[in-house]
Amino acid sequence: MVKRVMSWVLAVAVAITIASPGQAQVLERVIEREDPDEISDLLSPFYIVTKPDGEGPFPTVLLASGCDGPKDNMRMWADVLKDIGWASVQVDSHTPRGYNEFQLWRLICIGQVLPGAQRAGDLAVAMADVAKMPFVDADRMALLGASHGGWSILDLFALAGEDRRPYGLTRWPNGPQPKDLVGAIPLYPYCGFLSRASEVGWTADVPMQFILVDDDLITDEDDCLAVIARMRIAGRPIEAVIIKNATHAFDQTERGFVSPLEFSQEATDQAVKIVQDFLNGL
Repeated sequence: MVKRVMSWVLAVAVAITIASPGQAQVLERVIEREDPDEISDLLSPFYIVTKPDGEGPFPTVLLASGCDGPKDNMRMWADVLKDIGWASVQVDSHTPRGYNEFQLWRLICIGQVLPGAQRAGDLAVAMADVAKMPFVDADRMALLGASHGGWSILDLFALAGEDRRPYGLTRWPNGPQPKDLVGAIPLYPYCGFLSRASEVGWTADVPMQFILVDDDLITDEDDCLAVIARMRIAGRPIEAVIIKNATHAFDQTERGFVSPLEFSQEATDQAVKIVQDFLNGL
């Protein structure tokens, strides 16, 4: 059974692990694997649905938050999507596992707990769940993830391209695969050495719209630009915009204590326009 709250002993042991290129492989071996049905039972009570008026079916975006858990930017994006006729489902990987308690989410932010290749399993399970919702057009599903959520989206695509399961799953869920999506939007994602996508890329020809920031304080946008360049050479359909004069998580006003990040309405408005244009073009 999935652990709802990590023990402090394990938390401390993992926290003092020095990040290294081999850490991802270590985590893959030690992460407990769960059947997708068990993950669905864990996550589904916490799905947050936002949809336009009517019965649908509506094109639908799955939303994945940053490493600090669902904040006001996820609610904002849900409203933005609703305004252009898209439904959304927020996939909360944190609350069901107790990662919002005692600020355990900070371990996620430093890559020691719930790495992108594990959280990718939550997205795979949620895709199968959401495809069965009566208001959803299962042929027009997309993903939007901020920071750690963007990392998880990219690793989902990377693992699928390798025919490998996300780290925390015993098998792929019976539902849509990443290649079946109509689009993906990574917002200022992590593309560093712990990212599977940075190592192997992906094979699905699904349109992607990256939104990065210049001189990112948290993740290095140059890592993502390197991945994007390689994937463009490989023929993947990718667009990328670098927003100037904005910081990581520019679209989020709710922040942790002493956060160096700043909300920018101007950058948020720019990102909203990019996302709307991208989705309207699918």
